[in-house]
Amino acid sequence: MDEDRIKASAGYYDLALQKKELADYCMNSSRYKQAIPLDYYYIFNLCRLIYSVEYEDTSKHKTLLGEFNRIYVHEKKAIPSEYGSFLNSLEKQRGLCDYEANYSLDKDLAQYLHKKADEFGKILVEYIKSECAEIAKVIGI
Repeated sequence: MDEDRIKASAGYYDLALQKKELADYCMNSSRYKQAIPLDYYYIFNLCRLIYSVEYEDTSKHKTLLGEFNRIYVHEKKAIPSEYGSFLNSLEKQRGLCDYEANYSLDKDLAQYLHKKADEFGKILVEYIKSECAEIAKVIGI
């Protein structure tokens, strides 16, 4: 893997951690509508890191989510299928939180999404450790 790809992948991991930290802060401050988009970007950046190791990097959300689900959930079966569905739900909630001014995010739904994003993130990090060893070494996991 070339050095530019390694640096980009490390950058996605750093972004993911920043988003996770902010999402946790927002949840603890009862700012649910701000937390869920941050949870989404936490997961998006981990998925982007994994995808960009083997494939042409893309910042297009629909492309990345579709390809990630196709390859890692359905073809490789490396990620449990429930998380493929969850990823789509989280992306939808991100859009509602970001773009619908009158959208009211229920506390219970926000807590469920946040907890599920945390679980999914742990699965993605484990995948990075086991299948993306070169990147894992650079980012120190």
